[in-house]
Amino acid sequence: MNLPPHNPDLVVPTDGFLDPDATNGLRSSSAKSAMLHYRRERDFDCDETTCCVDLMTDLLHHLHARGEDPIKCLKKAGDYFLAEVAGAAA
Repeated sequence: MNLPPHNPDLVVPTDGFLDPDATNGLRSSSAKSAMLHYRRERDFDCDETTCCVDLMTDLLHHLHARGEDPIKCLKKAGDYFLAEVAGAAA
C-alpha cells in the first residue's frame, strides 16, 4: 500500500464531529501510550511493531467475546485510518 507521509498536524473528522485537537499526531501518541501500557501489562519484551500487532489481535478477540464482528470493525477502522491519512472524511 502506498500511503502519504505521516502528517501529525492533519485533522479529519471521520465520526462526523470536528475536533481541532484530534490530529493524527495525537492519535499516534495516544495509541503509543495504549501500546506501552499493554506491553507492561503483558510483560512483553518485544519491539513496538510486534507489540502493536499483538494488541490489535487481542482487541479483535475482545470484540469477538462481546459478540461483535471483529472483521467488520477492523474494516471500519481501516477505512477511518485511510481517510485520516489521506485527509478526506470517510
